[in-house]
Formats: sequence, structure tokens, C-alpha cells
Amino acid sequence: MINHFLLTEIGQSPHVVSGEFDHDVEVNSFWDREDTRYQYTGTPLFLLRTREPLQEFTSKDSELSVGDVESYPYKPQWYSIFKEHHNSKCFPGLKYGNPINYGHTQVHVYQNNKEKMLDAGGQPYIDEHVLGQGLMTSFGWMVGMSMYNKHYWDDDLTRPMTCNTIVTDGQNFSFFCYQLNTIALHSRVSETNQLRNVCWYTKDAQLYEKLTEDGEVVNFNVDVLKTVIGMLMMPPGKNMLEAEEKPAQKELEES
Repeated sequence: MINHFLLTEIGQSPHVVSGEFDHDVEVNSFWDREDTRYQYTGTPLFLLRTREPLQEFTSKDSELSVGDVESYPYKPQWYSIFKEHHNSKCFPGLKYGNPINYGHTQVHVYQNNKEKMLDAGGQPYIDEHVLGQGLMTSFGWMVGMSMYNKHYWDDDLTRPMTCNTIVTDGQNFSFFCYQLNTIALHSRVSETNQLRNVCWYTKDAQLYEKLTEDGEVVNFNVDVLKTVIGMLMMPPGKNMLEAEEKPAQKELEES
């Protein structure tokens, strides 16, 4: 589907023409939380990177971006989860120094077989799984991008980083808009950090109901297709909130 879109007007969009696409690439990032280091490894089907970042979805000072985050004082080793040892690795899909170093849109396929998930817990189990996958892949990609843009937990982001994420099995699609406001998660800095990261998402929506034996599509959902196109067409550029604030700030300084 994505390759077909690139042959249409979408492929002629300035940010697409000047951007870069990655297919079947491995994405890595890591971060510290309390006294534990976490390693993320993802295998997106498709990545679109651009020269300029997407605009903020909300102000860094908004009620969504600032506030308390529910505490979760449980360490991974307290669960029956297999623990692996890795060398800390960061690779957001590009070599360091590449000027096209802002994430735009990524596509991931379901990590688990849908039929097995239905048998395990029904549609609520699938919804929870897809939500977790969308959150984790968005956060993991943006953490890697922030590190490639020279920001770390001791040198936090000066402006948010945003991306679009699509999780699909080819028939069902969930859409995520993720805004990374902070990576200062280590206990040395997190206690005084009031920023929180924000995500908007939609639950699974069917692109079509089924395919007949003759290859005909039944109940095609054009709204799902429009959302995919809308994400790919979303123009990057300077944040409009910053652009509006600069004249006022200049007048304040001059006065």
C-alpha cells in the first residue's frame, strides 16, 4: 500500500521528496529508569524520516504535557519475565550525522497472531496489545531520534519530538500520534521533572470486511485510507506555537 501511495501525489510532497524511507529496518534505543537500564528493539515495516520535525501536537506547557504520572514502583525483575543482557544500543534507522534525522511516520505489523490473541482474551486482549505496541514503538523510536539530536536524560529535550505510528495486520489499522516531551526519566532528574509524554490513538478500524474468492473487497472503509494518507501528508516544519510566541517575546525584551 505504502509503495503504491508513493506513485501518487503523496510521493510528490516536498517532505516526501526530500525525506528518506527505510524498509524492514531494526530500530534500537535505551534509557535509564531508577537503577535499571531498558533496551528497546523494534522492527518496523516502514519508516519515513524528514529534514524538519513534525509540528507539536500540543504545547509543551499544556495541561496534557505537564502534570503527575501515576507511580509504578515495581521493578521488572520482580516479575516472571525472562531477563536478557544486551550492550546498550541506539539506532533509530539512520547513521549518525545523516541530516534527515527526524521521525515522521512508521508502520508496524502485529507482533502476535490475531487468531491466537482472540483465543487468549478476545478483542479486549487485542486492543490492549495494540495499544502497548503503539506506545512502545513510538516512544522507542523517538528516544533514539532524540539521542541522535544530542539529547539525553541529563540534557533533556528543548522542544518536543513527534511522530505518527500505524499498527496493522493489513486489514485492521490503529493510528497513533505521539509527542515525546521528555526523556529525563532517571531518578537523578525525574523527581523534579513535571513533563509527561503524550499519545493520541484510535482503536482498530477495518480497512475492509473481507475478500471474496474472486478477489473482490467487501465493505471497503475509505475513512481508514484517508487517515493513512493524512498521516503521510502531514507537513513538517517550524512549530506554529513557537512562531506565534516569538514576536511577543521580542516585544517583551525590547520593553
